[in-house]
Amino acid sequence: MTDTSIYLDHNASTPVLPEVLAAMLPYLREHFGNPTSGHAFGRRARAAVELARAQVAMLVGAAPDQLIFCSGGTEANNLAIRGVMSVRGDRRHLVTSVAEHPATAAPCTWLEGQGVAVTRVGLGADGQVREDELAAAIGDDTALVTLIHAHNETGVILAAAAAARLAHARGAWIHLDTAQSVGKHPVEVAALGVDLLSIAGHKLGAPKGVGALYVGPCVTPRAAAARGESRSGACGRAPNVASIVGLGVACEVARRELGERIAPLPGPARAPVASSGGGGPRPAPAR
Repeated sequence: MTDTSIYLDHNASTPVLPEVLAAMLPYLREHFGNPTSGHAFGRRARAAVELARAQVAMLVGAAPDQLIFCSGGTEANNLAIRGVMSVRGDRRHLVTSVAEHPATAAPCTWLEGQGVAVTRVGLGADGQVREDELAAAIGDDTALVTLIHAHNETGVILAAAAAARLAHARGAWIHLDTAQSVGKHPVEVAALGVDLLSIAGHKLGAPKGVGALYVGPCVTPRAAAARGESRSGACGRAPNVASIVGLGVACEVARRELGERIAPLPGPARAPVASSGGGGPRPAPAR
């Protein structure tokens, strides 16, 4: 790579933002406490984690206590998909699409090997999940519908609110992999109507190795025991405080600058996610 190289692969990974790195460094140096500890070092780290949780929550319109920190989007996806199937024993059917990222396709395939019935619906010529196939696939035995929100290869943004309505009409929950859309496109959990939503930090200017899972109110009572959350709201381990801080700052920057990021884009790409209802491809902009 030369000094004149231009990086155009932001859908694979983004560079860490300068303000993210600056916020992280103190928690790699002097503020090294474990946030589960009761002493001053732990309390400082805990406060930093909770601030980051609020920052991530604000970006997607969630309550802070609905966010669980994970090691990345892949872990968030696995926690959502496998976690839901582990607590909805009366429903042994999972619906997804033929065009999912491996981070969601792999746990679906694994569950299939464990006896879970998996239906993979097709896409139309516009890259959208076929709504008629999706409606036909969801049954009274369906526990979860899991779909990618903004496709990493085509850029098409799912008509997510419509998919959520179809899932809820049959008593199923819906999970969205929003790794490619959060920070690049407006995403609000209430407008989308989703029950679970995965975030990958390194797709929006935070470091690799950190992500988050939104767990909606209808999921929390039944899945709390199965989701592997520690007392600090992280996935069953001592939280990676510095990276969590970085994710929080990246989300705060995205919330502040999202309007500027999407302003130069064509009208359809700027439309709110809640109103996306099919039609032609709608690109997920790369920063």
